[in-house]
Amino acid sequence: MGLFNIGIELGLAKLGNQVGGALPSSFKAIELTDQQKTISNFSPDTVQTAVTRDGEKRAFFYLKEKNEYLPLPYNGRQYNPDTGQYTYVPTRGPLFGGKGGIGGIIVVILFAFILGYAATLAEPALNALGATVEELTVGAFKKSLLMQSVALGVGAGIAGGVAKIIWNLPLIWLLAPPYVLLLFATFISTEEFVNIGWDSAGVTTGPITVPLVLALGLGISGQVGGVEGFGILAMASVYPILSVLAVGLLVTRKRKAALKESEQSCRQEVIPSTPQASNRSSPSSMKSKAARNGTAVRAPRRARTKGPAS
Repeated sequence: MGLFNIGIELGLAKLGNQVGGALPSSFKAIELTDQQKTISNFSPDTVQTAVTRDGEKRAFFYLKEKNEYLPLPYNGRQYNPDTGQYTYVPTRGPLFGGKGGIGGIIVVILFAFILGYAATLAEPALNALGATVEELTVGAFKKSLLMQSVALGVGAGIAGGVAKIIWNLPLIWLLAPPYVLLLFATFISTEEFVNIGWDSAGVTTGPITVPLVLALGLGISGQVGGVEGFGILAMASVYPILSVLAVGLLVTRKRKAALKESEQSCRQEVIPSTPQASNRSSPSSMKSKAARNGTAVRAPRRARTKGPAS
């Protein structure tokens, strides 16, 4: 089990770092350091100049590889006159729009949401929690419903954490409003859903989410020049509680509505019926019925009482 956890953490951390380092290419140019080339005995005399349509001058040179001549941009900071070496580092991006375009940023935030959502569903602790909750609530809170609500909350929190890194927002701005809303939701919720909601935040510290999310944040922070890449897990811990409590309020409301409807149906079945009173007809109704039929109604004869014998 220990080797399994080590393998997951090392593999997911490396994967998250690679993905986080490549994601910013959606909205800015990033350097691909793993594809850099070092050219020995480089001479600045081989550098040429090209002009764009806007009149901007760009320096470049040709590099021969095998039987091809590749035009490469020239950057004077990458040339070392002491060693005569030029280090070329290729760049990629921005893939969506111009530099800092909102379209590329939306793509990164959406990818972070999907990544957090999928990683949460794969957490073993969430599966165990969902099965326990479904058993304790006697099927009122389904396992699938709990897993989906927690996964959506974690995805939203990770997306917010990535947005915080990209725009370098203060963490308190993103944590204070949801915690205030969380206190209010805790106050109006039932105890069973409060316990479930606050316990669901623990799945964000699982062996799959933590290494992947931390490496993702550090990779993005390294490319965008952020001070640090932390704060994503804090965001991913508060939003699952909000989502579970919101679903719990809906479940409680539906449960009360169903209980009220069943009580009303039971009351209607308990009311006694009086068939004799409905079958008994009054004299006035009999006369009106006879008038419609054209028949006469005789008044009932009174019983004769015999007088005293003389």
